[in-house]
Amino acid sequence: MENVIQRYQEMTPTIELVAYPSRIPCESASISDERELVKQQPTPRSARSASPSISPTRSRANSLQKIAPDSGADDLLASSLPPVDRGKGAWGFALAAFALETFIWGYSFTFGIVQVYLNNHPPFNTASIAEVSSVGTVALAIQYITPVGVIMIFKRYPDKARSILWAAMLVSCGSMLISSWATKVWHLILLQGVLGGASGAILYAPVLLWLQEWFVEKRGTASGIIFSGTGIGGFVFPFFIENLLERVGFPWTVRIWSLTTFVLFGVSLFYLKPRVPPVKPTRGEGRGQFLPVDLSFLFSPIVILMCLTTFVSSISFFPVSLYIPTYVTSLASPLSATVVLAVFNAAGVVGQIAIGWFSDKYPYPNIIMFIGVGSAIAAFFSWGYADTLGKVFGFAILFGSISNICSVWGSVAREVSGTNSQTSSFVFCAFGIHRGIASLVGPIIASTLYNKHEAEKLGTWGRFGFRAVTIFVGVMALVSAFGGVALAGARRIQAKRHT
Repeated sequence: MENVIQRYQEMTPTIELVAYPSRIPCESASISDERELVKQQPTPRSARSASPSISPTRSRANSLQKIAPDSGADDLLASSLPPVDRGKGAWGFALAAFALETFIWGYSFTFGIVQVYLNNHPPFNTASIAEVSSVGTVALAIQYITPVGVIMIFKRYPDKARSILWAAMLVSCGSMLISSWATKVWHLILLQGVLGGASGAILYAPVLLWLQEWFVEKRGTASGIIFSGTGIGGFVFPFFIENLLERVGFPWTVRIWSLTTFVLFGVSLFYLKPRVPPVKPTRGEGRGQFLPVDLSFLFSPIVILMCLTTFVSSISFFPVSLYIPTYVTSLASPLSATVVLAVFNAAGVVGQIAIGWFSDKYPYPNIIMFIGVGSAIAAFFSWGYADTLGKVFGFAILFGSISNICSVWGSVAREVSGTNSQTSSFVFCAFGIHRGIASLVGPIIASTLYNKHEAEKLGTWGRFGFRAVTIFVGVMALVSAFGGVALAGARRIQAKRHT
């Protein structure tokens, strides 16, 4: 019995985020023996101790001592929870998370198609590209930044998570539906950008939080299934949305999307639940802290340099992601723009996996230098001289596959935090926040550089009004390569101090 109590006292959960392409990454378990996760057990309400205690964990342990005999405690722990790595509970969670991943992030990375349509049809055709693109950039920025705070809230108030999720679903679908009657760009920014981005981030946060409860030995398989949703959505939705826009127009497209997500999110939330039921602390019990006590790691030279490098690299990436459909429509049909964007998103998924693998095998500063130099070459030469659809396809594949710096985050966080999972999670948070800010700043800068009046002029390099944008993308990518050089120097200095 003492072993059971000790297990409960040691089982305070922590968040450890792992790098995943172009988003806030996923959580993994930090329990020393992950197999112990199988034996977690919530305390029935009727058996909770009425006396004050210092933590919910210890209260559950004390209650368990009262209700479970010594000989049967382990069996009770093992049998009362659904199994990990198998069963309808685990795989139902994985499929629900896959659906959320696909629709929340898939629409965000498809907004370039919506932007092209809005810029060419009333009532939004009088607005500038910068105004219309801000709808997508605001949503992306919020989706990158917000999950960090949502996860901390869910960790502190786990008993309220389900109610928050259902409210977020109503806000997400409702704001999309109301946006079908929008007549001004600011209506779309508020409804699809702010409300849509925030509610999507809330709906997605449990995927990052509860994955480690359901999967231990098969977590890699489950993660692959879940996170493939971004690539699948980014590849399929451009065709789906472009077809709807051409057939029924923007208002009915978003109405259909709202109804589709309402049904899909509703079904998903029935399966998106923690394996260990949350327990509301009784009176006298304290809740966990929002932030770690020691934040000194945020002032590490490596963390600071990586944040800056992530920001610079990202403001090079997002203008291409958002404006490549506009570029393609200058030399081909809207359908061609849809295909190019789909290929760009698919190349990004493949490239992110490859870069992540290489970052585990080779020093990450070298990988960052490769990403920066490779992206700059792709922008200056492949995009700069792209005067045919075939050349644009080549640029989309090349730039999309090597320009995502997020796959390096795991190696950096591992070096900075070591085995401290809480430090690792906040290091990832810092990187994600900088990428979220860049997803807003980069496209805004690019939209001011785009020269619509030169779109019809042909030239040898930098066509269709994108000359300045191409220079901006290439220069920022090259600057990010110097971030790799600086990180290599910081690592050498740090190594000398420790010798």
